[in-house]
Amino acid sequence: MTKSSEVGMNTVGMVVTHQCSDVWLASKAFDKALCRVKSILNQCGIKDIKISRNCFTAGHLPDIYPQQGVLSALHAALFYQTHSHVLCVPPDMPGLSVELIRWLLVSGRIAKRSCHYRDYSLPMYLHNDKALRERLEYRLSEGLPVNTDNIEILKCRSLVAPDPSRLVRIFD
Repeated sequence: MTKSSEVGMNTVGMVVTHQCSDVWLASKAFDKALCRVKSILNQCGIKDIKISRNCFTAGHLPDIYPQQGVLSALHAALFYQTHSHVLCVPPDMPGLSVELIRWLLVSGRIAKRSCHYRDYSLPMYLHNDKALRERLEYRLSEGLPVNTDNIEILKCRSLVAPDPSRLVRIFD
């Protein structure tokens, strides 16, 4: 991707549901959490928001390689949204704030690389480029073991969270 084509790239929000229980995803608590996360993303200027979930309805991004965990969700987001960077957030992080997401978004855009908070795989800013898509494609298509907690393959910049207690997830 050339710098000139990258300048016009926007950022899509993606709610990653892979580590949430099916019971919770079918509950009113999920609906409430989803509205909250969408509001946070909207306040950060993200208007296009998708849900990473293996269903084929509008607003959802199904995995290209199902049953491969969070890396598969990230891979799908990058491939379905090749002209956008992707800001991935979990729906089950009640302490998540606009400030935390904005810091992640700005840091990723300025550094022009993927980033996340140290010791937390999500939320994550994915700087969508060919090299990242190819690394994920290779890992998932070759049948290599996928450890959903291991995001080293993404080569993300690790940021220090201003308040790590706000990054605790319900399903950790």
